[in-house]
Amino acid sequence: MTDMRVRGGLLVACSLFLCPARMLPAPALPKKPDPGWIRIWIDGKPDRVLLVRPDGSEKIEVAVPPLVGQPSPDGKKTSYMEESGNERTIHVADVDGKNARRVSPADLVVMSNPCWSPDSRRIAFIAQRGGNGQLHVMDQDGRDLRQVTDTAGNWAWNPKFVSDGRLSYLTHGKGEARDRPAELAVFDGKVSTPVVSTPYISDYAWSADGKVVAFGKVGAMAIRDLATGNEREVVFSECDERLSRHIAVQIVWSPDGGAVACKLFCPDAGRGIQPARGAIRGMQPPLAPAMATQPFGATELFVIPRQGKPARFDAGVKLTLFDWVKEK
Repeated sequence: MTDMRVRGGLLVACSLFLCPARMLPAPALPKKPDPGWIRIWIDGKPDRVLLVRPDGSEKIEVAVPPLVGQPSPDGKKTSYMEESGNERTIHVADVDGKNARRVSPADLVVMSNPCWSPDSRRIAFIAQRGGNGQLHVMDQDGRDLRQVTDTAGNWAWNPKFVSDGRLSYLTHGKGEARDRPAELAVFDGKVSTPVVSTPYISDYAWSADGKVVAFGKVGAMAIRDLATGNEREVVFSECDERLSRHIAVQIVWSPDGGAVACKLFCPDAGRGIQPARGAIRGMQPPLAPAMATQPFGATELFVIPRQGKPARFDAGVKLTLFDWVKEK
């Protein structure tokens, strides 16, 4: 009887050893988070976008309604700037472009495309006052116009709302384009507070929670946590030595806040960098440098994580306008 028990035990042990998959299934590996899609509006095809993974894989071209201006966050309205000779005016319309109406005052020289507040109630833009570009904000119907800045000798430009409703903008002083002192300031409705000061800022973008800002320098990208002061700087020449004098524009955040994407320009050294003026109806890069044609990198996207190694890939199309979305 003892021998039978011993043999039976050995048989069970051998069966467990020989058939581990059937008896002891392996634990499931954790599912990787979906990185989302970079959505690129295709130049010359207003009703088509290219969806591509942030590593350059899985390119898909899909049909979309033609983009008119800058849609409001609630998806009901759109805003854009129109140019006629030397006159630039701001208009608001239904999201499909119908029922358009001018909302900027006749006595203002508009100098930038408008941007929407998170609640879709206000519009911010740059207009000329006293020879300089100054930040203005108004209701979406043009009422309650307010001049926010009065920066004697400095230009205000590139306004963007933070997710909590505060309004941010850049200022730059005089001097050579690449050496102009620049500040990124935040207006809370009463006072403006500088949060970044550096020799030059090409563009910037806020994380969804408004706690981190990514901004371009000459030849580098910085990602700064405003609460801790921690900053990561990625130098473009470490990716390719030809990028040492390039600047980042059209910076966008990933949906999870873990990375930013951008494209790079090398401004024409003979003409320098000028504030944005807008060449596309309603849409433009935040910075429109006067520049020579740059074949190198013209179709490349750069993805820079808050931690880890930056990557780049060729989108295969001219990069005019793009964002980063969670789903197709």
